[in-house]
Amino acid sequence: IGGGRSYTEHLMAGLRTAGITCELFRLMIRYGKKRKRAPGVIDVSDAIDLIKRIPTILVTSGWDRSEAPFIHEVYARLFAAGARLVVHDTNELRGYANIGISLSKVSRIIVIRRAMLEYLPKAAFVRHPYERRCAEATARSSRVERLINVSTARIYFSKNVDIILEANRLLPKPEQISLHGAENRVCAFVLRKRFPELTTKKFDEANPNYAVDVNSRAKHNVDMTVFYGDGGGTQYSFMEAIDAGAVVVLHRAWLRSGDEMVDGKNCLAAASGYELADTVKLAYNPSVASRALKLLKKHEAGVGAKEFYDAVVR
Repeated sequence: IGGGRSYTEHLMAGLRTAGITCELFRLMIRYGKKRKRAPGVIDVSDAIDLIKRIPTILVTSGWDRSEAPFIHEVYARLFAAGARLVVHDTNELRGYANIGISLSKVSRIIVIRRAMLEYLPKAAFVRHPYERRCAEATARSSRVERLINVSTARIYFSKNVDIILEANRLLPKPEQISLHGAENRVCAFVLRKRFPELTTKKFDEANPNYAVDVNSRAKHNVDMTVFYGDGGGTQYSFMEAIDAGAVVVLHRAWLRSGDEMVDGKNCLAAASGYELADTVKLAYNPSVASRALKLLKKHEAGVGAKEFYDAVVR
């Protein structure tokens, strides 16, 4: 499951917790014989009417190939009408640039990591909200024997899964990092040319607590994500692991001076297969896990959603 969907789920939960009424719609770019209107789906004209009447924000964005020829016009019309926008990472910035949309014309932008302010200095930085899925007592429990290493990051190019697979070749089987992230078929095909041993556990999209369940007995959760020009803060895969008490191991290039994630304090870091193998061999460190749990309070769903609301309507 991508971060955009996770963001929407946690944001809606936070808005409910904060007592803020919010309606969620899916925007259908165009309709055809096989693409008919469904409950909760609106077209561009409906969206523009909504934008003109009440504060409206695009919390996630994306399009498929059949919609590509229409995207520039549609987004230009939405932003001209006054739509606000959440920008999640530098990949989205490139996406808008590729369709010729200048975000300087967007009335209000929210970014979820401080690093994005380098590109959008007038944006509002609002930490992405997180609804706890695991009782704190369970997450901190000394009775849980944490012996395994896992990764719940998606099997995708920006996730640098090859580093994990290189580490696994250096590790005895009990210490190897099991992969539980949703699989991108193209990325998996490319990886299997180098690593034919690649196997993944099926990600259970129907279970909202799946990632937390996977992490509940893990000593380490490995996420080698690098978004060039981004990083420093959290992703939902980090917070789910932290929620369940696992210690997150991040790519060293993700860390940024003065930001949330700090090697040795609330996470561990590695930058190669050899370094990662040595890192996950370490025993479970409850002090790092405990300090990481404090991060979740900064992302508390109700508080984050209230900050989000204030940024949208100010």
